[in-house]
Amino acid sequence: MKWLFVLIACSPFYVFALDNMTLKFGSTSGSGWEADEIVAQVQWLSDNQMALTLEVARLTLVNLKKPLKNIKLTCDHTVYSAKQIFCPDAKLHLGGGLLDQPTIDLSFTYTSDPQYLYLSVDDMALAGGNIALRAKSAPTGWQAQLNVNTLDFEQLLAKIGKFVELPEHLKLGGNLSLKVQASGDSSDLREASIEGQISDLSFLANQTGTQAGENIAIKIAFQAKNLNPPASQSENLNPPVSQSEPSGEGSKPQQSDKKTVQKFGVQGAVTLKKAELLIDPLYLTITKKQPITVSVDLVWQPDRLELHELAYTHTDVITVKSSGDIGLGDNVSVNALSVLLDKTPLKPLYTHYVQGLFDDETKVKALDTSGAIKASFSWLKDKQHAVAEFININVEDSEQRFGLGGFNGKIEWHNQPELLPSHLGWDYGYIAPKPESKSKIELSASRFDLGLGAKQVKLLKPWHQPLLDGAIRIEQLNLDNIGDEQMALQLGAKLVPISLSALSAAIAGPPLTGQLSLDMPSVSYRNNHLEINDKIRIGVFEGDIVVNTLSMDDLVGQRPVLKADVDVNQLNLKSATDVIELGEIQGQLSGYIHDLLLMNWQPVSFDLYFGTPKDDHKPHIISHQAVKTLAGLDSIAVKALSYGVLNMFNNFHYEGIGWGCHLKEGICQMRGVLPAEKGYYIIKGKGVPHLDVIGHTHSVDVNELRNRLKRLAIAGKTGEPVVEF
Repeated sequence: MKWLFVLIACSPFYVFALDNMTLKFGSTSGSGWEADEIVAQVQWLSDNQMALTLEVARLTLVNLKKPLKNIKLTCDHTVYSAKQIFCPDAKLHLGGGLLDQPTIDLSFTYTSDPQYLYLSVDDMALAGGNIALRAKSAPTGWQAQLNVNTLDFEQLLAKIGKFVELPEHLKLGGNLSLKVQASGDSSDLREASIEGQISDLSFLANQTGTQAGENIAIKIAFQAKNLNPPASQSENLNPPVSQSEPSGEGSKPQQSDKKTVQKFGVQGAVTLKKAELLIDPLYLTITKKQPITVSVDLVWQPDRLELHELAYTHTDVITVKSSGDIGLGDNVSVNALSVLLDKTPLKPLYTHYVQGLFDDETKVKALDTSGAIKASFSWLKDKQHAVAEFININVEDSEQRFGLGGFNGKIEWHNQPELLPSHLGWDYGYIAPKPESKSKIELSASRFDLGLGAKQVKLLKPWHQPLLDGAIRIEQLNLDNIGDEQMALQLGAKLVPISLSALSAAIAGPPLTGQLSLDMPSVSYRNNHLEINDKIRIGVFEGDIVVNTLSMDDLVGQRPVLKADVDVNQLNLKSATDVIELGEIQGQLSGYIHDLLLMNWQPVSFDLYFGTPKDDHKPHIISHQAVKTLAGLDSIAVKALSYGVLNMFNNFHYEGIGWGCHLKEGICQMRGVLPAEKGYYIIKGKGVPHLDVIGHTHSVDVNELRNRLKRLAIAGKTGEPVVEF
């Protein structure tokens, strides 16, 4: 339009020679757009008035999936002179259904010397609301003001969806009111501000409904200012009242040869006044008394972002502040960053941000919490530092299944080789596997002292946690090269003997005898290889289990490999079967698992045997249920002579029990406590009533053996026989 106005205004010969003029263009295009069938008409009404019409049959924009059609701009009374064109009552028609009312009333003024353009749109009906625009351009700069009043999001999406691709499952409701002001010069933006609010917002962002919100009210207020503005100041938005030119307006601002780097200061905030949000797994309810405000104060440059302060404030819940210096461009780099969480009460933080993260099945939602936390983090190119403090924290499950009280501590880390001292401690704690029984495992006061460095965690002194009538004690813990392929671990720990009777009472389990202990002098992990450096001894069921050798390769890889050699010495079967529930057996059990090789947790080879030790002087009694369970190792094994009396007695005496398997190349060669005439004894009976359990299968596939062991475990839990007699 500008070139058309200039042509008309500067060509008086054609103005007085013609009553009207029509210009037609087939099509024209530019970067990202193309216009077809353009017609411009001029009709002279008097010496200084004319009627203007500009029509575009089709306007194609690269980002729209269909073109805008039937665009028509008319001005029935255009006042013109050699320097100015003024149209107070223009109309713009825009077809295609984008607007509620296709015709827009507007006015414009254009002057040629100096070049000045003023545009006013009072009422553009869109999506149930309206838009008003004031804009002007002058040699000293430009200004624009946009007012958006109560646009309905649902209607807006329906209209925009005709022209652009929207997410398939996006649903949006509510309305928007906004006021935008901006000013600048020919090359740069000087200032901009935006103020507005969104009311009754609701959204659904995906088909599953895991990203949704409703009853949302938002307040928006931002300002941006060019920190290197030109010396001249822009004019106000009022159009000129006469054709005369203000003195000095035609002068151009002095240009500098040095290119000024764009630099904008931005301040503002977005406030969620109320909302119900589900961003799975987080569910958040925001009320008028506890709104959320995200505020920012920054300086932006094309290659740098100076973040003076970015603050997230949930009133009476949490405030997190950050500042930093971030490099922009092709690769974003953090030159400096600081994040601060001031002392924050734990209870509201848990209620609003943690509680919803747990599934209903866990029942962890019902926690009573108190105390506070505090944290900070700083990042420089070569140095990072983090601190977290826990202040008198108390946590207890509402069903009293577990609790921890007087939890205090400080965790401090940096990426330097030197270790920073940290500690965690508590006054008491408990675990109640069966809260209804009032029994529980209680923890008395204890404290961890750790050193944290770049990629290292080290126990600074032994950790001792009293437990029942014993204790857990870690003598050594050193984890190095964390996160690297060369990660290494050194661990030494022991379980000071705990009586099984005390453990049974604490968990409301069946009465047990004996002690449980552990002695693990040293375990190392390096280069994805785990190995014990000395024997691990586990005291249990009045005997012990000794891990002579154990190693693992590719522990966290795709095909872990485990090798081990284990001996079992004189376990009390009465205590063991009370826990394992295979049926009661009295006596002792010894045995071994030698040359054990597992690949990807599947057995490849081993030599295994468990049986009655020769020096066992305890009574040898086995229950009816245990006989049936052990018979499942061979799928059938009860001697025919014993079948008639099996169901007549609850218990039987035995001379010995034993079963072994030598696995090689997928086949298990099985054996028992003694060889039999046509097989091997799994149970060698003694006395009257006499019962023998004899195995007849000498070789079995490893997969079948695995199935038998599964059936044996099920039989122990259900009490059902695993074989038919």
